[in-house]
Amino acid sequence: MKVSAKLFIVGSNSSSSTRNAVDMACSVLGVAQLDSVIIASPPIEDGVNLSLEHLQPYWEELENLVQSKKIVAIGTSDLDKTQLEQLYQWAQVKPNSNQVNLASCCVMPPDLTAFAKQFDIQLLTHNDPKDLQKWIV
Repeated sequence: MKVSAKLFIVGSNSSSSTRNAVDMACSVLGVAQLDSVIIASPPIEDGVNLSLEHLQPYWEELENLVQSKKIVAIGTSDLDKTQLEQLYQWAQVKPNSNQVNLASCCVMPPDLTAFAKQFDIQLLTHNDPKDLQKWIV
């Protein structure tokens, strides 16, 4: 059995909340380690494009959790080919997957599939609502 978790970065979460969320997931699930953690990009202001700088603090904390053996592999959600490539080139621990929202595509973009194939990154689909804020209590 493999245990995976998806972390949604919302509001003004700090990168330390990433560690807290992983610890809580392990505790609730009764496991010492998560096989995979997917990080959903933090919300950004309208008109601003998601950049590597938005992801770096969270990714660095996930890398620390991989190094401490709390997580086996880490992945992303909703990155396009350019964003995934930038993260891949920068990261010490490379993403092993990228989820794509079914609402945004029916066919995976060819440039994204080519990049993912070249670097052995799984492309997965999800159907999470775009605006998670309204679902959070």
